[in-house]
Formats: sequence, C-alpha cells, structure tokens
Amino acid sequence: MSNNPVLNSNPFGATSEQDVSAFELQVGHRLPEAYRSYLLQHNGAEFERSTIGEQGLGVHNLYGLHDGPDYANLKKKWRVSDYYDLEFLSDLLQGHLVFGNCGTGELLVLNLGSGAVEVLDQEVVVDGFSYTQVSQFTTHLAPGFDTFVEGLISFDASLDLLPEDERLDFQRRLAEFERQAREEYGQD
Repeated sequence: MSNNPVLNSNPFGATSEQDVSAFELQVGHRLPEAYRSYLLQHNGAEFERSTIGEQGLGVHNLYGLHDGPDYANLKKKWRVSDYYDLEFLSDLLQGHLVFGNCGTGELLVLNLGSGAVEVLDQEVVVDGFSYTQVSQFTTHLAPGFDTFVEGLISFDASLDLLPEDERLDFQRRLAEFERQAREEYGQD
C-alpha cells in the first residue's frame, strides 16, 4: 500500500469485509478502495511519518471500525456535522467522512465522491456562516488516501520547511518546555 511504514496495525482489533460493508450502508457511499483497503488491513493504525507537509499539522488519530474507545471509533466520529456545532452545514457536508484528526483540532476528511483527502479547520468554519461549497472551508491535501499517506513527512522534516527564525524559535521553546517538565517531574 505505501512506503510509509504502519505502526501498531489494528490497535483496537481488526475489522471485516462485513463490518466495512455495513458501515458503507450507514454512510450511504462505498468507500474509496485505498481507504477500504487500509481499514481491512490496518484499521486505525498510525503511520511512521505522520506530519502533513507544508501545513505542519501532526496527524493525531486515524479512526477505525472497532468497539474500542470512542475517540478512535470511526462509527462514532465520521459525520462532519457532529463537530464544532456544524449541524447547519449538514446538507452541504453530505458525502464527506471524517477519518481522523490533527493534534490542533483540524479534521481529516475524505470526499466520498472524488476520493480526495481534505483538512477542515474548525476556526475557518466557525468564523463564517455564508458558505455555499465545501471547498470554501476545506483545504485539499491529496487526490486519494494512498497519496495522502505517501505525502506524510516526519516531524523533523516538517521543521526543515519552516523559515529559519521560526524553526529556531520553535526549538528554543521546545527546549524550555522540556527543561520545565524535567524540573516539575524531577527527571534528568
């Protein structure tokens, strides 16, 4: 599937073809093949490289079809309109499935019509109420799930994309945070 190694395949248990088909009935769409394959093979697993390139967003959770914790459960997290009081956009958001999130609250969304992977920034949506197209508040990341996974980069590589002054400032703040944590928790 990818040259981006999978970490902890099936972290809350494997899924079956029957489970995926039942979920597709619930959603009202057949899932794109690359994403279906991911669920059947890895079901919520993370990838070694997990940062979204130029955006610098870290993938926090990828959801799976399982009976594990709600925070990672695709059956309970797939509707875009269930997040951030977006019910008013439910008609517009039909055909989009949330399959994961970033550590800063952005939603990873699969366009079930085109198969494209997009990111939805809740701050953009909450600040405006006159949207007529989903593309007005999502950012296209990749034409499909497989190319999305391939395009993920390491955290260190994402730092290299920052301008030097921002990278040095981030590294300084991170070192200070680590120093404070060692002091607070008595670790050397």
